[in-house]
Formats: sequence, C-alpha cells, structure tokens
Amino acid sequence: MVSLLVRGIEDLNGADLAVRDFYNYWSGLIGSDGALPAREQIDPLEIWPHIGKVIIAELYRDGVFDPWYRLVGGEVSDLAGRSLKNRLFRDVYSKEQAEEFGALYHEIMQDKLPRYDVSSNKLPNREFVKIARLMVPFASDGRNVDVIVGIVVAAEDRRARPRRSF
Repeated sequence: MVSLLVRGIEDLNGADLAVRDFYNYWSGLIGSDGALPAREQIDPLEIWPHIGKVIIAELYRDGVFDPWYRLVGGEVSDLAGRSLKNRLFRDVYSKEQAEEFGALYHEIMQDKLPRYDVSSNKLPNREFVKIARLMVPFASDGRNVDVIVGIVVAAEDRRARPRRSF
C-alpha cells in the first residue's frame, strides 16, 4: 500500500470532496498548541453529510497494539460487503494485510500526520472496488495517537457498471 503523507489540504488536490471536507474538519480540531484532537471531540452532526463514510479504528486493546474497528459507517460496510464494526484487523484481513495496516498506523502514530491512498479494497471477494481513504490521527492525551479516524469513498466501483448484453 502506497500512502501519501498529507501535510496540508493542498496535498489532497483532486481528492473527493468528502475527503477534503473531512481533512478540513480534522485540522480545525487541532489545538492552538498543536495538540491532536481526542476521539471524544468528534461531533457527528458536524460531519453528518459524510457519516456513512467514516471509520474509527481503536489501536489498543488491554494496553497492547491490536487495532480494531470501533465504528464503521454504512457506506463503508456496503463497499466491504459486510459489517466490520467491532472486528479486529487480524480477523478481517489476511496476516500480511493486517501487518501492512499495522505498519502504516505505526507511521501515523510516529509522525502524527494523515495518510491518503487510493487502492483496491483489501477485503476478500471485494477486490473489484477501488477506494480512496484518508486516515487521520487522534490522541486522548493530545500527543500519543491511540485512534485513527478515516473516511472511505468509492473511487471506482465496477459493480455499478452495466453488463453488456450480446
């Protein structure tokens, strides 16, 4: 997975409007001292037009890095073909894919900057859906990233293409 490090809105030129809106929302939550926002600061009403595209991944269970999906919007579940809510990454993805996400999340935890990518959906039997995803860091204490919140949109969905008839 190749992800673009996002240092500002200009890095998202050409991205879906929902992605750009969500980046602006997140950056508006950052404290004047640079403190990262906490998950509790998310106001669902402020992101309501995009709420079905939002995911919240908690990074720790019982003090151990073991990412899991706390919340998965309905549109994301539709793209995935099933609900991912309350599922551990290691139970959703192959071992290699879970490790890839873990490495990406560790990068976000270290530099505290969002990542953006466009890729094929990583879920079994859903490879025909191309998604765009922005992942942004949240920190309960303002410094140590413990939650990744993302927005996922369909960049290309071959399911929606009409079949040719002969």
